[in-house]
Amino acid sequence: MRIKKGWYSAVVCCLAIVLWWGGNLPASAQEGPTSGPINLAHGRIPEVVKPDANIMYQMNIPDYGSPLNELYKLTDEIPANRNDWGDSTWFKFYRDSKRELIFDLEQLSTINELSIGFGQRSDVGIAPPLNVRYYASGDGENYVFLGKAEADVPLYFENVKPAPDKDIHLKKYKLDKVGTEPMNIQARFIKITFVVDVNCWADEVEISGYEGIVNGAQPPKAQPDPDNPEVNRFPAPGSQETAYMSDQFLFPTGAYKDPEITNWTKEKVLSVLGYQDLKGNYTDWLFDDILFSTVAAIITPSGFDSNGFGIFATQADYRSYLDFVFQEDTQLGAINKAAGELNALLGTDKKVRINFAIPKLTASSDFGDLYGDGRQVSLKPQDFADQVSDPDSEAGKMEMARLALENKKAAIRWYIDEVEKRFAQAGYNNLTLNSYYWVPEKIFDMGDFEVIRGTADYLKSKNYFFTWVPYLQSQSPYLWRELGFTAASIQPNYAFNFYKKGVLPATADIARKVGASVEVEYNDYHTLAQYLNYGITEGHMKDTFNVYYLATTPIVDGANAYLPLQPDKAADATSIIKRTVYDRIYEYVKDSYVRRFTMTLAADLSQPNRLSVVPKITLADHFTEGHFTVIFDPDKVDFQSYELPASLVDKAQVTVTTDVPGEVRVAFKMNRPEDALYSDLAKKQDPVSSAIEMAKLYFSAKDGVPGEEIKRGFRRHPRTAAAQASQPT
Repeated sequence: MRIKKGWYSAVVCCLAIVLWWGGNLPASAQEGPTSGPINLAHGRIPEVVKPDANIMYQMNIPDYGSPLNELYKLTDEIPANRNDWGDSTWFKFYRDSKRELIFDLEQLSTINELSIGFGQRSDVGIAPPLNVRYYASGDGENYVFLGKAEADVPLYFENVKPAPDKDIHLKKYKLDKVGTEPMNIQARFIKITFVVDVNCWADEVEISGYEGIVNGAQPPKAQPDPDNPEVNRFPAPGSQETAYMSDQFLFPTGAYKDPEITNWTKEKVLSVLGYQDLKGNYTDWLFDDILFSTVAAIITPSGFDSNGFGIFATQADYRSYLDFVFQEDTQLGAINKAAGELNALLGTDKKVRINFAIPKLTASSDFGDLYGDGRQVSLKPQDFADQVSDPDSEAGKMEMARLALENKKAAIRWYIDEVEKRFAQAGYNNLTLNSYYWVPEKIFDMGDFEVIRGTADYLKSKNYFFTWVPYLQSQSPYLWRELGFTAASIQPNYAFNFYKKGVLPATADIARKVGASVEVEYNDYHTLAQYLNYGITEGHMKDTFNVYYLATTPIVDGANAYLPLQPDKAADATSIIKRTVYDRIYEYVKDSYVRRFTMTLAADLSQPNRLSVVPKITLADHFTEGHFTVIFDPDKVDFQSYELPASLVDKAQVTVTTDVPGEVRVAFKMNRPEDALYSDLAKKQDPVSSAIEMAKLYFSAKDGVPGEEIKRGFRRHPRTAAAQASQPT
């Protein structure tokens, strides 16, 4: 008998699918169920996968979550105590971002419904995930995406009593359809994924169905997941998916206790927009993309919160900020004038792109006349008690929360419109308003999910981009795309915290995974060098856009290090460092930066005939060989000799030469790769205490040279080390 070609292909294809999904079907596949569905997860211990566990390790944060030997709590069918969020019946996931729970049912089974529960208690920091994704597999290797579930009760509402009560609101994340069809699939493995913020309390995974294959259960069909956060590539710089950003300078502004910090004059702004050479001439553009943000301790009519941050709770607060930034001779006016002047100097015709801040909104009972009808508009749920039939019922409380949420969305829309109106009225001929920036660096309130989504929809309707620079260790890196942002840059925060330097490549890994970039942050030139170096090795200097959190010091002070803007200041011993930092940032922006490493000097000048200078490498990065140069004034001191520190004896070959007058050149080579030089932060914002001593150099003062002159005879910092790094082991 001949089989038609089309039929033959179909038979082979079906056979291949069956074999891949799990081999021969059990006998029960031919039978109907003898009873109702059961919880197939009951008593099963899932495998827990933490793809981002390296991040918390690099941040020196211990895991305060439940130990793995308590995973049984997820499937013991004993409900967690909803009256006590501190009760031990909850399984507690802690930080580490993404989780995967994998259940092996030990045979192909029929699955009709999947669910997991999470607790919510915002005032103590217990936050459920935004959503849960479910996957199925027949072999534990090839998983099919089934769908995404959100909480059964909106996250902006939690039905709990205030402290000292400890009750907690349980939210269920249930999936009972695949696409539009009721779930009736066959699978052996079920994978559940979600993203943890900080404290994520879970209870009871349920896999409802039947052992074996019954009721005609079929292998599942993969569903589309357009919001899947994992794209596994950097977005190209200057592309639409980066809001056309290549290099964007975060411009801190707003009324501040030290007015000079945010006094952005045209002269200061020129140092940001243009590259200035040593003679004070502008030779190139530096930044033509400005993220117009707020200083944290901004002064507003509503004052400061408990952390010292400025409060935005009323229209008056937002207007005070806008009044400050829409000035003719400073702030936006200064940027417009500086851009025009730079265009004239360089013969260009650029318009500086402005990305405008949306400050964090704090709920108040009187935001202002939001709708133009003279009404007092509240952003607090309790103020809507007279608009529901039963304000003490769960349904009534939820509706009150929804009404407050809608007013929050309207408040942000009002602010966006006010910015747009003022920008148009100012008539800036060298600026363009193309995007808005969400200032809060993480999700501080569960209602923010809906406020951000509403803001994203509104900005999209007005053809604006929407950007974010969230914290690394939170839900945010995984959620930015689902919340509607156009682009995001992730904060490593290495410069400001006691983290391992490995947090920088770890940040690059997760940024690449979620299609974001890595923010460049400045606190001192030692840690900045690490950011720039990893930008090369991880690829994000060239391969994607960059956002720079630099404040004013490395740009304005660096550009004018030898020609200070303030008439009462002059160049000093730190000018070379300031200028070097400025030049390195320029090179990084222009994609021409090459890796450099920093050093510091420790000097004992108390004995003129035995002056000692100890050069130290800061944040050494597995160096096996390299060289550096210490510069001294040969008219004031003479080089005598050197000795090795005990840590390098028998471990390194070190040569010291003085062929060039006024220079001591030190070259080193480690004898074994395992002795490669490595150091990291000693404590928060301290890259110097852990610096590695490379030699002790001895000098003598020349006759008749005063002590103050001796101090000026050495540069506090040597030339940048040119070192070769081995691969970490």
